[in-house]
Amino acid sequence: MRSFLCSMILLLACLLSTASMAQQILPDSGKVSLGEHWALLLDPDEALTVADLAQPEVAARFAPQLAPPALGYIRGAAWLRITVTRPATAEPEWWLELHAPTLDEAILYLPRADGSIDTRVAGDAHPRERRDVDFRSPLFKLDLPADTPLTFYVRIKGVNSLSFQLLLWSPETFVEELAREQLLLGCFLAIHLLLFLSSLWLFLVTREWSYGILSLFTLDFFLTALAAEGFLSQYLLSGMPALNEALVAGSWVLNTPIGVLFIASYVGLLHPPRPRWVTAFVAATWGVALLAFWLFLATEQTWARPAYILWQSLTTATILLIALRLAQQGNRRARVLLLALLPFVLGAFARLARNSGLIDANELVDNAYYLGTFSYLLLANLAVSASYQAMRREKEAAQLQALEASRLAAQELEQRVSSRTRELHESMKQLSASLDSERRAQAEQREFLATVSHELRTPLTIIDTTAQNLLQEAETDAESGESRFDAVTRARYEKILRATRRLADTLEDHLDDKRFSLLGRGAQRQPCDLAALLREAARSAQMLSEQHVFRVDAEDLPAVFVCDPDLTRLVLLSLADNAVKYSPPDSLICLRGERAGRRSSDGIRLEVIDSGPTIPADEAGQVFAAHFRGRNAAGRTGSGMGLTLARRMIQMQGGTLSLKQTGVQGNCFSIWLPYLSVPDGSAAADVPVTEVTRR
Repeated sequence: MRSFLCSMILLLACLLSTASMAQQILPDSGKVSLGEHWALLLDPDEALTVADLAQPEVAARFAPQLAPPALGYIRGAAWLRITVTRPATAEPEWWLELHAPTLDEAILYLPRADGSIDTRVAGDAHPRERRDVDFRSPLFKLDLPADTPLTFYVRIKGVNSLSFQLLLWSPETFVEELAREQLLLGCFLAIHLLLFLSSLWLFLVTREWSYGILSLFTLDFFLTALAAEGFLSQYLLSGMPALNEALVAGSWVLNTPIGVLFIASYVGLLHPPRPRWVTAFVAATWGVALLAFWLFLATEQTWARPAYILWQSLTTATILLIALRLAQQGNRRARVLLLALLPFVLGAFARLARNSGLIDANELVDNAYYLGTFSYLLLANLAVSASYQAMRREKEAAQLQALEASRLAAQELEQRVSSRTRELHESMKQLSASLDSERRAQAEQREFLATVSHELRTPLTIIDTTAQNLLQEAETDAESGESRFDAVTRARYEKILRATRRLADTLEDHLDDKRFSLLGRGAQRQPCDLAALLREAARSAQMLSEQHVFRVDAEDLPAVFVCDPDLTRLVLLSLADNAVKYSPPDSLICLRGERAGRRSSDGIRLEVIDSGPTIPADEAGQVFAAHFRGRNAAGRTGSGMGLTLARRMIQMQGGTLSLKQTGVQGNCFSIWLPYLSVPDGSAAADVPVTEVTRR
């Protein structure tokens, strides 16, 4: 009985309110906007019930509206009162749509003819099976009486903006509109997928982060649009309102930081050296977004969402100022960015104005934000594609320049090689001619030396024969028993003989073709007796001696040592001759041989020591220079090549020849030869040799 009385009171209130507000007379069919035919009552404490609405003081609080609902973010619930009249010619069934996919709850209270109230529910807070029509926005079926005004109530609440279109549809028109919507949705999906894949492909090809961030921004906006318009909850997240709400909030708050990151990367602000304020600005957008997401899920929405919208507006204004400044500085990408941001800013302003009630909700206004963002994404993709094409053209131009430079370099290298080859052939011809000339000169030199040797041997033979005859005549007379010549004359004859023999030996040793080629053939190492070479050099020098005393000390030398005996003999002869030449008569000349160290592998040392004037210190370093003759050589014959050739012969055997000062009087020429194993592998035995001779 009580329920019946409440229903009658509500019906009476509806009839009274019908007289006080404009009625919406429906056409025969089609789409009808109820923007100017409804009244609003806010219920912030959610204390009112449908029975309370029948009370005159409550009914009087309904405020007639002249535009679609634009309540924004409110606390509690809101009651909508709508009155419509269906002519008898119009279709009996109509569908009421609250175009608000993210609305948490919508409850329809519809009076029946018998006076009862028909209650129907819709919105994310209610399971899909309890809804009047399973659709992404709250949708109710209405059976309207003919030619009779009908007043009904709708109670709404939600954490998102309560700004939406209030529509009545005839079923056929709704189905047609739904088919058109599905077609547009397919195009929307295809274009966004294409934009996402193109930017992702550019990122994978170029590895430039601006392309990768753009692909992420495209994906995030795509999810935001699908979630905010209810497509995800209708097709993918059915029965999961909490997840859908989290996805709506998360994708929406991430639009700003990802967009800022893309813009900073695209205009070059993230390239080193990166200003500190850019890093701080990007970090701030991410920090505020994460904080806002937490607030959306954990606290009251009436202040958190408007605060974040204000932050988005300030961020957008800052980006515009930065882009304008960069454009003035000549940044071409910033100019393109300003053009792309224009539709986005207009769409965002339209959405903000609709949610604030500044402009009425309609299809264009409801979709202005999506259209603006879509235009921004399209222009941004075109811009980055143009940048990629420009970069590709520059790369191709650089490759062409590199190929041309490589071709020119190869051509120049070929010319240089050809030129150097010709020069090398010319040099080889000149070298061959020089070698031929040298060989001819050597042949002529050998021929000349052979001629000189032959011409010198004839007078030497005569001198030697004559000296021998004179010496024979100097023998003791057989009859008288006395010598025909005195001792001085006899000594002079003997000296002439020694000189002629020495000169003959020298011609034999030095002007012979075999000996002349010693330097050219290189060192010929073989076992030899170094002590015998020292004694031979002493005997040869005695022929030029003026009462010199010779001492050969070879006690420490091995019996067999591997070296070039011919080269070593010539060096010792040259050093001994120099000692006789530059030492005063009756002075001591010592030829000494010894081991260079305690081990046999340390080599041997041969020394020729005279008692002549010490070579001055300023000349000691030049005695081995070609054609150098010191002050002591004045008045003495020589070419200055003896010591030079001697050092070269020792070096050919891997040894050294040096001058060692013995003190105030005398000079020591020291030869060091390296140790080489005896070819037959036998050990070298020591043979002590000591000989003192005097002429």
